[in-house]
Amino acid sequence: MKKLATFTATTLAIAISSSALAASNDSIINQQGDNNQSVVEQTGPSTGNPGSDSFIDQVGSANYARVSQNTMASNTHSSDIYQTGAGNSAVVNQTVSGETTGYDYYKDNSSTIDQNGVNNQANISQSERGGHVSDLYQEGDGNYAEVEQSFSSNESYITQTGTTNYANVLQSGASGLSDIYQTGMSNSAYVTQGGYNNNSSITQSGSYNSSYVTQN
Repeated sequence: MKKLATFTATTLAIAISSSALAASNDSIINQQGDNNQSVVEQTGPSTGNPGSDSFIDQVGSANYARVSQNTMASNTHSSDIYQTGAGNSAVVNQTVSGETTGYDYYKDNSSTIDQNGVNNQANISQSERGGHVSDLYQEGDGNYAEVEQSFSSNESYITQTGTTNYANVLQSGASGLSDIYQTGMSNSAYVTQGGYNNNSSITQSGSYNSSYVTQN
């Protein structure tokens, strides 16, 4: 088992790697400021297979980051979290599950969260066959974004700049693509994608705009 953890000016930083056999999971945590918290949990894979990578960088005060990664066979996960400001929260859960046969193998998941400001919240969940990509950027105050990706190979891109914007993406099919761009105040966007090869793009500027997209 290889576990790499780097802590700077740490208030609370916990990195846990576990597996029945040796694995190659890497975790790096950098913290500057006061009362920042980071928790990383990594499990799997078996000997000889690549593991997961987690990177967390926190600058400011009272920021919170949590990453949970569970790999199987040759599947890997990658998570990057950057927090600058105060009271930001980022939670990432990456796993794979279900039976695979033939070409239907587990794929790699990738997640990036970049938060700049105060009290922004971001939650990302990637599961089942994997191959998901989620890229989430927040700048401002009180923005909230949640992404849930299941089945296989979905992509989600969210940019929020401003105050109290809300984005929710649920992708439960395969090869779905969602792009949300919000600037302003109190805009809300909801995207639900099932089935295969659905594409959605939402752009909101101003205040109190609402968008709803459902694709099956």
